[in-house]
Amino acid sequence: MSLRARHIGVVLQTGGLLASLSVIDNVLLSPRLLGLDARAWVDEMLEHLGLDALRHRLPAALSIGQRQRVAIARALAHRPALILADEPTASLDAEQSEAAMRLLCSLTAHAGTGLIVVSHDEALLVRHGLALLRCDPHGSETTVGVVA
Repeated sequence: MSLRARHIGVVLQTGGLLASLSVIDNVLLSPRLLGLDARAWVDEMLEHLGLDALRHRLPAALSIGQRQRVAIARALAHRPALILADEPTASLDAEQSEAAMRLLCSLTAHAGTGLIVVSHDEALLVRHGLALLRCDPHGSETTVGVVA
């Protein structure tokens, strides 16, 4: 659990925000649990993500795109070594998908964080310069290969 908590951030397909916590409290949850002072970094991310004015709102008062951007900020708040993003744009329209992926790539690069994205939208990943790996299950074995 310590490895995951300290070194890995996760962006869930549905956002996974805690409904009873405001935007700022959702984003600061991991750093607080880890005893980290991440307020300056979180403030910078919220501004960059266009969420600064929404920091005191609950998730129910946000659009789907806003909730997904909060989930991205929360995953990065404790500056993990790796972000795992499971279909982070699946519930977004095409314009929001582009914006969310651009922000995810930009923020992970800015934080020096590795990024693994699981997605059915290969074109989106290619447009954002992500290397593609394809996993093909074959019975009890799985083949992993680079997509040319």
